[in-house]
Amino acid sequence: MHDILRREFARARRSNAKLSCLLIDIDRFKKINERYGHLQGDSVLQRFSNLV
Repeated sequence: MHDILRREFARARRSNAKLSCLLIDIDRFKKINERYGHLQGDSVLQRFSNLV
């Protein structure tokens, strides 16, 4: 993730574009991964990101 952020900040600087980064802590998300597996956890994250 650090490499991606560094690359995107550099790209934004070069193109004089605005960039923001949002980190969200989803309560009890680990329990979703443990109970339903990582594939379902990934699906939850994708759906959540579409809402945001």
